[in-house]
Amino acid sequence: RLNPQSIDAPLHIARLRKRQGHNAEANRFFGIVLDLAPDHIDALTGYGQTLADGGDVAAAIRHFSDWANRQPREVSPYLELGWLHHKQEDIDRAQAAHRDLVTNLTRDQPTLSRLSRILARDPARLEQALDILERNELDQTVVITHFAQTIATLGREPVVKYWLLGNCER
Repeated sequence: RLNPQSIDAPLHIARLRKRQGHNAEANRFFGIVLDLAPDHIDALTGYGQTLADGGDVAAAIRHFSDWANRQPREVSPYLELGWLHHKQEDIDRAQAAHRDLVTNLTRDQPTLSRLSRILARDPARLEQALDILERNELDQTVVITHFAQTIATLGREPVVKYWLLGNCER
């Protein structure tokens, strides 16, 4: 027997449909959760992510911006805004979104780490990223590596290259 006021079932279905790439259906279920619990962080995050994944990046940015305005001390909307701007290659707005968050939560390690990773993707801003890590005494390991293809390795790149590429976002 399901409790109609419980958010567990619709949240589980929304996450599942999102993972399957059925964004419209996922949004419908995230909406049900948000009707029952308007400040549910996972539902707010998932709703915005599925908007972006479905191709409506402008709506996702509006969603996360509205959420950030309603809850300025919450980390998630700023991180999502920064990530969306970064994916659109708008580094200045990505940096601004994370800087807004850093202003409110200057010692939050995941936030500062995410900001430094976004900055580090632009070689011209690598120094700025390293400075953020150093200034805030974050316990981070920074690995700078370069894999160059040669005739001998063409098409047979080392497995570690793909491991590093897959883990550099985390």
